[in-house]
Amino acid sequence: MNDFEFELTDRVQKIKSIDAQFDLRNKSFISFSGGKDSLTVSRLIDEALPDNLIPRVYLNTGIEYKMMLEFVKELAQRDKRIVIVNSGINIPRMLEQEGYPFKSKEHSQ
Repeated sequence: MNDFEFELTDRVQKIKSIDAQFDLRNKSFISFSGGKDSLTVSRLIDEALPDNLIPRVYLNTGIEYKMMLEFVKELAQRDKRIVIVNSGINIPRMLEQEGYPFKSKEHSQ
């Protein structure tokens, strides 16, 4: 077994252990941005818990990158577990009052 296979097996076993303790299949959701991290988490959950119906929730605030939103919409057409929630907040007004959130680690620096 190589390092990658060991790490994959270890993570899958950890997810199964957490599921046994907390019932992930019925009591959880995945925060889903469509980026590499949330895609990886989603794939690992699928590997550990085949046929799970855990919702993947994408919050569309209206300030996300357009390409990312389109990508998530395409995924949602093929995977009904992906739920797109549209923000009911007036984002421009909120930004004036609260400031601008960082879109990425690059912007935060």
